[in-house]
Amino acid sequence: MKKIASKKSQRLRLAENLCEDHKTRLTLLRRKALEILLNAKTPLKAYDIIELMREAGKRVTPATIYRVLEFLLDRGLAHRINALSAYAPCVNPQSGERHSLVMFVCSKCKKVEEIDDDALNQSMRARLDQLGFSLQEGNVEIEGECKTCMARS
Repeated sequence: MKKIASKKSQRLRLAENLCEDHKTRLTLLRRKALEILLNAKTPLKAYDIIELMREAGKRVTPATIYRVLEFLLDRGLAHRINALSAYAPCVNPQSGERHSLVMFVCSKCKKVEEIDDDALNQSMRARLDQLGFSLQEGNVEIEGECKTCMARS
């Protein structure tokens, strides 16, 4: 349990450093939203985050939480999972910017596994260049069933 808390603290410190590098701030509200995402077992919808904020004593409007989420997305600290209309923390926020990656989404339990593979990303970018496409959003979502759910079937 201590190890998990330590890892979350490290990820929050990394988020703060990335924000400082980009001359922005991880405000208390942004930090709390990121903490909520880090503590979640599955991606959360914006209204789930609002409810968890309220439980923590913070009153936020939908407009506010969407601005906070947009900030986290823009800094590469979170991802929008389109298949679920939900948000998840970035597993590897190195550059503080959006990056290309693959997400495996379990259609049963809604668990998401982020695959950030440089070789795969480079291959995808090269193929996009060959096709004359410009990468705007880098998430490829593949829906399937995780091994835990498969074992239950």
